[in-house]
Amino acid sequence: MTSKLKRYWNTFLTGKFSLPLAAFLFPLFIYLSIPPRYLLSADHYEKFVLGKSIFESGFRSLDVFYPGYDFDPELRFSLLKMSVVNGHKIIAFPVSLGILYAAAFPFGGANAIYFLSAFLIGSCLYLLGREFSIPSGRILLFSAATPIVMNGYLFMDVGVALFLFVSGSILYRRSRRKESLSLTLVATLLFSLTYWFRLEYLIFLGIYWFYETVTSLFSAGRTEERKKLYWIGTAALVLGFTLYCAFNYSFFRTVLGPRFNANYDSSSGSNLFKNFINLLFYGNLKLGLFGYSPFLLIGAAFSVYSFSKIWKKQDVSERSLISSSFLGIVIAAATAPNDGGAEFGARYLTPGIPGLLLCASRLLTFAEGGRKTAKIALYLILTLSVIPTWIYYKTTKGFAKNSKSVQAFISEEPKENLLIFQNGLIGGMAGPDLYFQGRVYQATNIDELADLLEKYSRVKIEDGRAKRTVPFEYFAYAKEYTEGMKNLEYDPGAKAGLVEYLSRFDSETISKLPSFRITGKKRIGSIEILYGNYETLRR
Repeated sequence: MTSKLKRYWNTFLTGKFSLPLAAFLFPLFIYLSIPPRYLLSADHYEKFVLGKSIFESGFRSLDVFYPGYDFDPELRFSLLKMSVVNGHKIIAFPVSLGILYAAAFPFGGANAIYFLSAFLIGSCLYLLGREFSIPSGRILLFSAATPIVMNGYLFMDVGVALFLFVSGSILYRRSRRKESLSLTLVATLLFSLTYWFRLEYLIFLGIYWFYETVTSLFSAGRTEERKKLYWIGTAALVLGFTLYCAFNYSFFRTVLGPRFNANYDSSSGSNLFKNFINLLFYGNLKLGLFGYSPFLLIGAAFSVYSFSKIWKKQDVSERSLISSSFLGIVIAAATAPNDGGAEFGARYLTPGIPGLLLCASRLLTFAEGGRKTAKIALYLILTLSVIPTWIYYKTTKGFAKNSKSVQAFISEEPKENLLIFQNGLIGGMAGPDLYFQGRVYQATNIDELADLLEKYSRVKIEDGRAKRTVPFEYFAYAKEYTEGMKNLEYDPGAKAGLVEYLSRFDSETISKLPSFRITGKKRIGSIEILYGNYETLRR
């Protein structure tokens, strides 16, 4: 039995299709094991709504649809963090991602979108393995022992931008060898598209191109044709960035887009060092990039240690990729507006992972000819890095299970009930269909809830008159859940703000107000559901 398994494993590692199997296995496993429709919450929910809004408009508008705009033009009660800029209803996510979502939407909605996400991140791994001769076994381990797949799959903007960056760097590498104008133009086009999805690529791409500038203009092996192609590529990149800034300014009245403003308007300079440590190692109950995958740090240290021996042996474009990884990770971590939210592995630093994988692979190759104990130690560290991925996966699957329960519960509720949520994280669990039906809104406290229901009743006509009574269900985190958050080992300021936010609604106080008639309560896990009727204040 053991010999058979060994034979099958060796066939898998060395067979004709071993590399694509290794690259796509884990992304497709996630796709097949966690139904995409239950992943749409918080940021994912907003991106999906943006994409569906563009699709429903027939690609004629880039605005986000909001069904409550008639009675809520200030956007106070939207589940999405919306704003009106230059006459457009927007969210703080790139419209380029919304267009991509919209293009995939008719092929299966959320299923098509997440299949595309799995395909793109698998393609990144495949291209890296093929171009830089990384064995399929290592590609499989890297996919499970780094955050590249989990973050690239769950956050499609991360996966798309990484695919563009990896594809662009590989094509540009080939353009150097062949001195090809067409490859240079396609590569720079792909580079120029990266920051339409993720702004941190401006940092990594800038460093990458700076190294290319040095080697193309000042190295001993430069040629006139190489210099000519470099200047053409530079002109294409400058043109691409100019078009990006022009579009953002004309549409959003901001040069770098709404995501940049949303991140940095709410950030504090005093947290930069803390963010730096959190993104690289650990903080706020999350593992940073090197805390998640310590072997990447070991691989980087090996490259620095053996710099004089291996640097000159590497291809110029390979050096550009590694240089952009090293410096880009440090600069991106030092200038990040926050520590990346709730995910493991610091998605802000994802552009640096390809270069780190090259270093880690070179280290493993070096270890193959060294002591057996060193080789075992390296593979042990590599294998242990699968544990954070397993935790990340199980947490994501648990969230999807909760979303499924909430959606199943809501599907059985009376269709006339208005569904109101304490925040977008819970609201996203209800699924996007209800959003477009105009049944879901957000209110963080009793005053907001009363104001929402009063305004809603004015625009809902029943028997030729405005509704006098509005049945509703209010979804909020239970009081015990909120109290339990006080014991988390989290940033004190952020924790205090979160607890204060979740404590704004008091289910006991609402029943004492004359305009509310509470008819019942239910509980789903940590979520408390309050049933009631709102009697309008009008006579």
